[in-house]
Amino acid sequence: MAALLVRAGRGGAAVEEVEAKDGVVWEQRPEDVEAERRRRELTSPGFSFSAAGLLFPYHLGVAQCLIDRGYLTERTPLAGSSAGAIICAVIASGNTMQDALQVTKDLADNCRSNGTAFRLGAVLKDVLDRFLPDDLHIRCNGRIRVAITQLSWRPRGLLVDQFDSKDDVISAVITSSFIPGYLAPRPATFFRNRLCIDGGLTLFMPPTSASETVRICAFPASRLGLQGIGISPDCNPENRASPRQLFNWALEPAEDEVLDKLYELGYQDAADLVTQFQEATDEESKERIVANLANFAYDPYNYAFMRQLNILELFLDCITEPNERLIEFGIGGICNSCADPANASVITQCGGIPLVIQCLSSPVKNTVNYALGALYYLCNPSTKKDILKPEVLKAVREYATAGDANTSFRNLANAFLDKHVNS
Repeated sequence: MAALLVRAGRGGAAVEEVEAKDGVVWEQRPEDVEAERRRRELTSPGFSFSAAGLLFPYHLGVAQCLIDRGYLTERTPLAGSSAGAIICAVIASGNTMQDALQVTKDLADNCRSNGTAFRLGAVLKDVLDRFLPDDLHIRCNGRIRVAITQLSWRPRGLLVDQFDSKDDVISAVITSSFIPGYLAPRPATFFRNRLCIDGGLTLFMPPTSASETVRICAFPASRLGLQGIGISPDCNPENRASPRQLFNWALEPAEDEVLDKLYELGYQDAADLVTQFQEATDEESKERIVANLANFAYDPYNYAFMRQLNILELFLDCITEPNERLIEFGIGGICNSCADPANASVITQCGGIPLVIQCLSSPVKNTVNYALGALYYLCNPSTKKDILKPEVLKAVREYATAGDANTSFRNLANAFLDKHVNS
């Protein structure tokens, strides 16, 4: 079923409507359209968090495990409905999952003492106002997608990924959580002049902007008839709460001991999935793992950890594989990490320069881009003799004169020549 892709200016002006897929309305503003078009292709998976009500600690535990294992970084695309939308905002905010767990306990205590139904929305807004940073919208724009159900002649899923302010983000996630007659004593709420309710009714686990999305469900997916769920209580089905008990806790806050247990179970379910990835032997799983590690290499905080675990050597090994995607992800990881002198030294000592050079002749555009970027950082007085060879300079000069269709080649090649040859 087709639906509308709505690109609307502030205040609802300048609306452009085109066909979208999967019965989803995706709201984008004109100033964001070009940025979306230029956004680089994402090779690592995104994570989508399900609606969960007050089972929020489960999602916090999953997120903490993914952060600890390097699968969830500052660049990882996220999406969510209801409680899943809130966890996306919390992750993007930079707050720790442990701090968020404590805030969740405070909210639960308030609701146990004063009641949940009809007042949860106001309590939740107050908690988010105090807990989330003022630049939240900047951290979230283009990275997280919030799912909302828009009421018109029929309910339609609405995806929002651009925000004006912190208040705009909070309004979006609370609207995404608006169970009719539960968060407040009214059947629906307004978001950007649209009548809306809980996003989980139409987009229980919305898609991210990545080419692949790992879906995370706080309920046992098999009991709900859901397919293709990556992380859920089904990962460890023994000695778990029944679906009825989980639904009760989703609507009325459990005791702190239960909230702690939900956090631990979320962490363990995610850890089990990560272990499956690490033990995988098929090519697709290898590609997924290396893509995640390449994304992990963006953050200088991870560099010492990467050297300790020989991840740079793993990237170099990938360049020797016949699989073009493994080569692309491997050289991408090298490019992301070699601006650091210690990483560049490891790459050089492991014989990485010839492997990077051979990537210049790859038929894959991203591989060539990454190779040019890596050589820019690897070239120094001690390595010039190995890099500035006639065949390398010939290839770089050809890329420096590339046409408009290969602007990235041209810019990277000219930057290399300006720094290492023409200066």
